[in-house]
Amino acid sequence: ELTSDRLAQWYAAELADLCVHLGTNMRYMPHAQYLRYVFASGRIGEALQCRVFGGHRDPPWWAPHYNRATSRGGVLASTLIHPLDMALYVCGYPRPVTVSASARRVFPGKRGPLACAEVRQRHDVEDLIAGHIRCANGLALQLDGNWCDDTGGCAGFELIGSRGTLRSSPFEVLVEGDDGTVTRETPALAGTAFAQRRIPVA
Repeated sequence: ELTSDRLAQWYAAELADLCVHLGTNMRYMPHAQYLRYVFASGRIGEALQCRVFGGHRDPPWWAPHYNRATSRGGVLASTLIHPLDMALYVCGYPRPVTVSASARRVFPGKRGPLACAEVRQRHDVEDLIAGHIRCANGLALQLDGNWCDDTGGCAGFELIGSRGTLRSSPFEVLVEGDDGTVTRETPALAGTAFAQRRIPVA
């Protein structure tokens, strides 16, 4: 909801020539900072394809994300947006050229008996989505969001490059050497500048 307090914050930020970020918290995680660093270094080559995924075993009933009037969207706007922002941040925000998607609501056909009557009555957003974004640099982004994920649900991305792969969940760096062999180069971030968030954010 756009309140007078939030408008005042945005106005103050504009006067100070600052940028206000909403829902971009995952990009500041140590592993996201490190993956951005690796990608920017050219270590995995050109970005070719990225799968972005996000979901839950059960819809997030703890907040009214399931109601369009309150949330303005379902699994994409509430859940998938976070790993999508992190993936775009890591690969330098390539310019989208085309976007297509299919979305549907599977609740209450799935998980219906687990929800209270109020949730069943107010749930009116998409909870399953598949999307595709084609970028100007050739990167293809695949989006998979599911609020009724039978496998348990998690969020993250896998970025395939011309010389390696970056994964946010589980955190992993895979690099192809000049001899064609793939090496796992995932560091332990505890105690590093990345873990202490001392890396400048651009």
